[in-house]
Amino acid sequence: LRRGEILLRLDRAAEALAAFEQALDRAPPGDPAEALAWRHRGSLLREQGLLDEAAGAFTRALATGGDAEEL
Repeated sequence: LRRGEILLRLDRAAEALAAFEQALDRAPPGDPAEALAWRHRGSLLREQGLLDEAAGAFTRALATGGDAEEL
């Protein structure tokens, strides 16, 4: 997750997206990092204009315990 956040700050969107997907693959269910990875993924997809995919990611963030105010 941290790697994705760093890549995002470096404007390396494709690599950041891959890092968030890896974080999602590794996060155990209920881990707060899971909701955060979904939120980051959603934000990145929204910035790329992939609104349907972003909405899905935000929905997953909420379903895994993310805070609606942070979305």
